[in-house]
Parts: sequence; structure tokens; C-alpha cells
Amino acid sequence: MSLDPLGSQYPTTRGLDFLLCANMWTLLNHEAFEDGILDKCAAEGISVIVGGPFSSGILATGADPASGQVPYFNYMPASDATRERCRKIEGICRKVGLCTNSHLTCFLSYHDVTTLVV
Repeated sequence: MSLDPLGSQYPTTRGLDFLLCANMWTLLNHEAFEDGILDKCAAEGISVIVGGPFSSGILATGADPASGQVPYFNYMPASDATRERCRKIEGICRKVGLCTNSHLTCFLSYHDVTTLVV
């Protein structure tokens, strides 16, 4: 995986300063970590900006919104399996006395390369 598309062709260029990982590093989606993107960025000095930390809705509304509507995950109605994972996260947060948003903030800062959440 190359995160510096210009590096080998143009050795005098700086390369990437940051990488925006949209909906790839959340409480429900660990793709950026599992695929080695975060570690690769750390190794190459590339900061990561986390986009879409609420997984397009479900982590903000919860698995069972008070409105009765189906929550969204990745811009689609959340599956039963995703809703169940979200319920488990909500349960853990309740046990330790944190709201899901507080836990989300702590989780996103788990990896040193994360510099900003938008």
C-alpha cells in the first residue's frame, strides 16, 4: 500500500501531509486500523483526520432512536447486526458511566496518528 502517490516519481515533493479517513475509524468500523492504514501513516509521518466518526448517524442517534426511525450506518439503514453491535457499545458505555460520544472521542484518539476529528 502506497500512501505517497508522488513520492517515487517526484522525489523532491513533500508527499502527503494528512489523510482523511471517512467512516473508516469509528467505534463500529475499524477498517483503517485493520488494513494497516493508521500504522502506515504513522510510519510515514502522515497525520490522519477522522471523518464521519458517528458512522453516518447510528453512533449519534443510538441503535434505537427515540423517534422510532431506523438509524443509518454508512449512509444506509443499519442492519440488525450493526444495531446489535451498537447496543453492545451503548451497554459498555452505560456500565462505565460514559455517554457514547465520550467513549467515541477516547477511542478515536487511541492511535497517535489521529490529529483531528471532523
